[in-house]
Amino acid sequence: MSNVKRHQGFLAQYFIEKDRSRGLSYAYGLRQQPGLPLHLIKTAPIVRFEYKTARFFTHYGVYAMGELITDLDEQRLYRLTLAENDVHFMDDFTLSVPLSLALH
Repeated sequence: MSNVKRHQGFLAQYFIEKDRSRGLSYAYGLRQQPGLPLHLIKTAPIVRFEYKTARFFTHYGVYAMGELITDLDEQRLYRLTLAENDVHFMDDFTLSVPLSLALH
């Protein structure tokens, strides 16, 4: 099996949430990926950050990072939108909601 990680897209806006009880971190964000509509996502657990190149790695791929969301109300909105909509698996345990669905 190869160690090469598949590019999972660009998180135009994102924030990181740490699950301290399990020792895991996840990214929530607005993903741009060629061939797909804009999606809200919660990634698989993050295994490594590369701050010099503005990327992070999950078990399944690598994401480029854009603007950090620091507003707590906006972060809460991302979490609620993903929790309230029927989410589906896009790639290897990445939960995604099409932005058009999330805006209704």
